[in-house]
Amino acid sequence: MDTADRIADVMRRPGAYEIRNLEQAIAFFAGFDAATGFVFLDGFREWLSRNGGAGPNLTWAYQVSRVVASRAGEEEQVGEFFTLVREFLAATR
Repeated sequence: MDTADRIADVMRRPGAYEIRNLEQAIAFFAGFDAATGFVFLDGFREWLSRNGGAGPNLTWAYQVSRVVASRAGEEEQVGEFFTLVREFLAATR
């Protein structure tokens, strides 16, 4: 399974990857990014700061938590995070 297929599968079935809340989703994607040599989410921090995040000097995980909290209730936060990742990938790939 290539990177795009794996990410699509994670977003389609987050429970299969033990993703049940925003913190777990952030941890999974941080690990996935590390496994790709920090190439997968390269530029995500800067993209977030231009699209509602707190600032380019803050980590992407912190910015995600702020953006998602402003847009979604607790039950929808994982889905909102996945939306941000999809938007980022569409804008940068």
